[in-house]
Amino acid sequence: FLVALIAAVRIRTSRDALIAGLVFGAGAVVLPNILAVVLVMAAAFLVPSRRRGAGATGPRPHAGAALALLAGTALAVLPAVARNRITNGDWTLASQGGVNFYAGNNTAASGLSIVLPEFDPQPGWREFVSKTEAFAASEVGRSLKPSEVSTFYVRKGLAFWSAKPLAALSLQLKKVYYLLNGHEHPNNRDLYSDRRFSPVLAILLWHLGPFHFPLGLILPLAGLALFRRAGPRSLLIYLIVYGASVTLFFVTERYRLPLIPVLLIFSAAGLHEL
Repeated sequence: FLVALIAAVRIRTSRDALIAGLVFGAGAVVLPNILAVVLVMAAAFLVPSRRRGAGATGPRPHAGAALALLAGTALAVLPAVARNRITNGDWTLASQGGVNFYAGNNTAASGLSIVLPEFDPQPGWREFVSKTEAFAASEVGRSLKPSEVSTFYVRKGLAFWSAKPLAALSLQLKKVYYLLNGHEHPNNRDLYSDRRFSPVLAILLWHLGPFHFPLGLILPLAGLALFRRAGPRSLLIYLIVYGASVTLFFVTERYRLPLIPVLLIFSAAGLHEL
């Protein structure tokens, strides 16, 4: 993602956009929600920037560059999609997106981890895929392709929003708070417990009352920089869209991690402002 962002900030021609798309696509195979960033970034090429000249930041508006960015991304994900088609007969890039969406949007969801109200106890990592697929198939009454399983759980998550809009909105606001909070919310390992095994981690990761380092320092400094002056449009799109995509599911430290390097850039600018 860092290589892709470097390429995106430097886009001036369709060739530059194609290269950025290829690298973004490679990342999308591992973390598909980056595709939301690519779509918004491509749309941004069609919106003229107010700043021009020597001090301009961000790519120049260019329909050809937008198409090249999308084409490069598609080329990079095509081998993974083709492999999925060969192995399971389904044209899909990621089959677990739906169940992860539902895990973060249901009556029992915490916003911090996978919680599915239909399972008690919750399925372990080894049997998670098979059990969630079996449940979807039993509800529909037939065997389902991976994309159909994903669609099944997306509909359940949207049904929660439709039936309980206030509860869904409250949960969404909680996830935004978790995204911006300095505490590193664990996924399958607790970083704070691991500090005792790593002197380096003990130095880099600590908290004093409500203040948590590093995000408790990085985020305010980055916010100062963004308040005082805009940054490259590609980086702003990345921060906003990727962060929003995480809150659609659930927030843990490893899903938030891709935001940190870019926030570090802006926090350095904030430190310079001080």
